[in-house]
Amino acid sequence: MPVLHDQTSKTFKDCNIILVCQDTYHIENDGIQLYYFEPHYQVKMEKFIQKYAAIRQYYLQLYSRNAIEDTTIVFLPEKYQIGGYKRDHLIVFSELSQNIDEELHRLAHEMAHAYACGANTQSWED
Repeated sequence: MPVLHDQTSKTFKDCNIILVCQDTYHIENDGIQLYYFEPHYQVKMEKFIQKYAAIRQYYLQLYSRNAIEDTTIVFLPEKYQIGGYKRDHLIVFSELSQNIDEELHRLAHEMAHAYACGANTQSWED
């Protein structure tokens, strides 16, 4: 199973992430770790991580329970075209749109899977 290592030698595993000898960039804030591979994503990633907190708060108010614990979000290199998916404590996106509102919609969609009780998060089917 491939393993992603960050600069502090922590690891997390997912059989669908294939990473070979690439530099990664990392932002961490308030329960979210965000990894990306394109240095020009930095400004968008900072905005993305701020909006994550607002979406998380919205779901907390809506459902009166916190189903979204600490999360790692990975933006794969642009050459992968798999869309996005959620696993326990992991959200993976294959590309970053130029439209930040579109990306936030996709993030909210993937986060909503945490509240879909009984939903199969091991499948690509929505």
